[in-house]
Amino acid sequence: MYAETDLTRFVAEPWNAYSSLTFLIPVIYWFLKLRKHYREYPFLIMCMPLLALGGIGSTLYHAFRNSVFFLRMDVLPIAILTLLVSLYFWWKSVGRWEYVALIAIAFIGTRIFIYREVVLAQQQAINLSYFITGIMIFLPAFLLLLRTSYTGTKVIILATVFFIFSLVFRQIDSQFFALPMGTHWLWHTCCAIGAFFLAQYLYIIANVARQKVNA
Repeated sequence: MYAETDLTRFVAEPWNAYSSLTFLIPVIYWFLKLRKHYREYPFLIMCMPLLALGGIGSTLYHAFRNSVFFLRMDVLPIAILTLLVSLYFWWKSVGRWEYVALIAIAFIGTRIFIYREVVLAQQQAINLSYFITGIMIFLPAFLLLLRTSYTGTKVIILATVFFIFSLVFRQIDSQFFALPMGTHWLWHTCCAIGAFFLAQYLYIIANVARQKVNA
């Protein structure tokens, strides 16, 4: 349950539901921007349907709160997406798949351990899991900056800042009484903005790779 949850309404969480649609903004933007160039940015294009599916799933889940299927639509696409982006950044930064495989095993094992063994309230455990996910994405991204002469530094910093804000808003949802609807909707909004900047960084490093090939 979130601060604005009211199961007696047709739309149980209007702010949380409608804010989830912000995930579609970067999807639409990048599909339009890369039109006629999809083959040049395969990983970025592959990420967009997962982001869209997660946004739609989040919208439906928060709107109706009565379907396990909608919950899975909310969680699974984004979980797969964040894992793929993390592994992609690790591969770009360390350059060896065997290292990436070990990192993936450690990452998945840590998340399972948090859910099963760490004694925390459900939302706190979820927040901790998201924090670890953020580390798994942004640590290799910052390492990658070292290998690319800091190309895209501002974009990664912006993505990191919005990710931090999103976690804060998710944590204080029921504690920030100045907003009667809570702050979970700001978690969605900041995540969507952060996703846009991460996509921007994927676009930048794809261009860096192409320039090296053409050099």
